[in-house]
Formats: sequence, structure tokens, C-alpha cells
Amino acid sequence: VNSKLLEIFGYTNETPDPPGGHIQRYAGTSEPNGVLEELACMGVRDMIPSRDIEERIDIIEKAAELYRSRGYTTVQDGAIFNQESYEVLKATADQGRLKIDVVGYPLYPAVPELMKHYDRTGRYENNFRIGGAKLLLDGGLPGYTAYLREPYYKPLPGMANDYRAYPFYEDQGLISGWVAEFFENDWPHLIHALGDAAIDQFLEAVEKAHQSYPAKERRSVLIHAIVMPEDQLDR
Repeated sequence: VNSKLLEIFGYTNETPDPPGGHIQRYAGTSEPNGVLEELACMGVRDMIPSRDIEERIDIIEKAAELYRSRGYTTVQDGAIFNQESYEVLKATADQGRLKIDVVGYPLYPAVPELMKHYDRTGRYENNFRIGGAKLLLDGGLPGYTAYLREPYYKPLPGMANDYRAYPFYEDQGLISGWVAEFFENDWPHLIHALGDAAIDQFLEAVEKAHQSYPAKERRSVLIHAIVMPEDQLDR
């Protein structure tokens, strides 16, 4: 982002990194250089002027048609960020403009209220349904934001030698509480974790929830799992 948006955000030399994010600085200074990592940039989405609803519906319709033309019959929106995004998808479906099935996953903890639309029968309405909840625990390897147990082998310039990125949520109790809610309500859930330290958070939350709400057929889906050592596979 440019200096004006940094000013609007209130990001200055004195601003600490927000939880789950990082404000990059010019080398040798504390001055933000405009690069905002992960949750530090989430507010940018709200600053971008939104396309009108009809234009967004057109885009979704064309995207769905492209998938259909390639032989896909079902796709997912893996992170519905807000109520407006849900309403646009719902409007596209209600107008009969989805020619394939679309499954949406509201992002936790941003829009938990959207889970009221989850139908455990799996029934679609005009080719659209809410399929479960989505939770993000870390970033990604290309941006060096996947949360690792051990430091990155070759950190980028400016990174400390012991850099291993950071969790989106340091409080394991928060994560365990959300996952327990998924289990209690029998909500399917997709949990994004690339680094092994983030996967540890996932496993601890799932194991704890399973003790409180055991069930034979419940499945917790771990998305990506790029750095996953054997001890985690055993769990």
C-alpha cells in the first residue's frame, strides 16, 4: 500500500505488529515500507471500492461457466469473508445463473452468523449451499508466513536467523473453542495450516474437541499441510 493508506490505517513507526500479521519496515528503521503481511492487511479489503452487485454476479456466472466447460460439476468458495459476499453468491444462485454446484465456507471468526444457513442434509438451493466453516491458522510458504516449529532454512534479507513466522492466533484456547463449536454443532470444517507449528495447533484443538464431542463419522479437514512431519501423521 502507499503512504496515504498507511496514514489512514494509522500505521506509523511506533505501531507494533498486529496479532497474526507483520508490518514490514525499511531496512535499519522502524518506518513501514507499505508491505503488510497476512492479518495486518485484512482491512485493505474494506478500503477497496466494491464493484456493484450485478457486475459481481456476472463475474461469478462467467467463472462457474468456465469451470463447467472444463468438466467440473462442483466448486467451492473456500472463504466467504463477509455478509455481502454471501448475498452476492446467493443472488447469483437465486437468479438461476449457477450452472454448476457451488459450496461456500464462511470464514471464522469473521462471519459465524452465516452458519445459520448450513443445512446438514447437504441440500442445494439453486446450485448453492453453505458446506461448513473455514478457519485460517497461518499464512503461506511463498511469503515466508507459514508458521514453523524450527526457523526457516534460508530466511529472506532482513529476517532474523531464528525467524519461523507467526501464528494467526497465539491463544490456543481461542482455536480450541472454535473447533469445539464446530464439533458441538456437527459442522463440517476446513482448517488452513501450512507450517508444522500451525498444524500442531490444529491437532491439539481437534483432539480436545473429539474428547468432548466424540463421533464416529466426523471429519476435520486440514487444508494444505505443506510442512507435516511424521509425528503429526501418526497423530
